Amino acid sequence: MLASLVDDNNRLELKVSDQSQLLSLHRTLSLVPAARVERVPGVPAAGELGTVDFLVAVGGSGALIAVVKMLPDFLQARRSDLSVEIVKKGQTVRVTATNIDDIMPVLTAMIDE
Repeated sequence: MLASLVDDNNRLELKVSDQSQLLSLHRTLSLVPAARVERVPGVPAAGELGTVDFLVAVGGSGALIAVVKMLPDFLQARRSDLSVEIVKKGQTVRVTATNIDDIMPVLTAMIDE
């Protein structure tokens, strides 16, 4: 899998609060031509019974910013309680339709690091 071979500077993990929206998010983010988006099966930790799949977006900083800029439209078209958790280099940001305007500068700075 390509996503596991890429360094953390060129990689975002995206987890949705509602797994039924994962495929829709994957389709949406796959529209960014310079980014590769893969669905990754979660791995259960010791003592856990189930896992949660997530997406990995791989690309240069411009491509990752383009991926993040697709989130507002995606979130606003869905239930208000849907959120996307974005992880880059151990930093985690949770994005919702209501906080997207405040979070976008943080996400952009996180990607540009």
